[in-house]
Amino acid sequence: NVERSVSRDPELFRVLRREIPDAAFALDLKQAVRAGFAPLEMIQAMGPNLCHVHISDAGPQESCLPIGKGT
Repeated sequence: NVERSVSRDPELFRVLRREIPDAAFALDLKQAVRAGFAPLEMIQAMGPNLCHVHISDAGPQESCLPIGKGT
């Protein structure tokens, strides 16, 4: 998921799961936040096809902070 591409929207991953059941997805938390979606919404959209996560924290002023430094 990249905020400046079509993969910014959780709906794409719902469609991909339906059309390509064995697809595997990587989730970047900061990209979900930057795209305006809650990370949990993206996680649910990717569902059991989620296989890799790029973890970062975020806060009101920053979308990419060290883990434990955001909200």
